[in-house]
Amino acid sequence: MSNDAPQVPDTLTGRCMCGKVTYTISEKPLVDGLCHCNRCRPQSGSAFSTVIFIHRSALTITGEIRL
Repeated sequence: MSNDAPQVPDTLTGRCMCGKVTYTISEKPLVDGLCHCNRCRPQSGSAFSTVIFIHRSALTITGEIRL
């Protein structure tokens, strides 16, 4: 039996749509999943939203974030 599931890299990187804010996650997520609730669907513009849980110390954000 083969395991065809994609492997999660040790480091994940990404950025916002304009590229001014980037993030790096320096370890594999503790938990990952898809959420289909009424709040997550509109946020993603899809039928679901991808959700991961990580240690806060594993997250590095570069760029200016406005809340």
